[in-house]
Amino acid sequence: MTELSKNSILIINIVGVLVIIVALWGIAYFLNRIFTHYYIRSQLGDMPTREEVSELYRKNNAIIEYREHSPTDKKSTG
Repeated sequence: MTELSKNSILIINIVGVLVIIVALWGIAYFLNRIFTHYYIRSQLGDMPTREEVSELYRKNNAIIEYREHSPTDKKSTG
C-alpha cells in the first residue's frame, strides 16, 4: 500500500467515526426533545389557544387601566 492510500483510509475511518458520533447525538437529542415535550404536556396540559391568551390579556389590561374596577371604589376591593 502506498502512503497516500494509508492516509486516505485513515481519513475515511476518522470521518466515519465522527459521522456515527454525530448521528447518535442527533438521535439522542431528538428523542430527548420528544420525551421532554410529552412530559411537560402531561404535567401542565395543553397550551392555551391564541383566543384564550388574547382574552386573558384583554382582562388584565382592563384591570390595569381601571376599566373594570375603580381604584377608589371600596366595594371592588373585596
